Amino acid sequence: MVAAVNMGRREEQNAYGVSGVRWVAADPDNPKPVGFGQHGGWGPDETQPYLSVNGTDVRPGIHRDTTSLVDIAPTILAFLGLSTAGLDGKPLAAFEP
Repeated sequence: MVAAVNMGRREEQNAYGVSGVRWVAADPDNPKPVGFGQHGGWGPDETQPYLSVNGTDVRPGIHRDTTSLVDIAPTILAFLGLSTAGLDGKPLAAFEP
C-alpha cells in the first residue's frame, strides 16, 4: 500500500434518508458506479460496529463492555477451539453480560 486516505464525513442525510454522507476518492481513468464498495472512515457507523456470536461458551445477553478490534481474533480462535496465548485482546466470551 502506498497511501491510505480517510475521506471527510458530514452528518446530513444521503439520498436514502440515512444520516452520514462521505466524500469519495475517485480515479478519473477508472470510474466506479455509486455503491461500488466505498467504505471505511472514522464516523460512528465505522467505529461502533456490533458482532453477533452464537456458541456454546457464549452467555445470552447484551454485553456492554468496551471491546476493541484486538478482541476479534481471540474471539474467532476461541470459537474454533484454538489457543489465544500471546494475543493482546481476549475472547468476547470472557466478557460479562
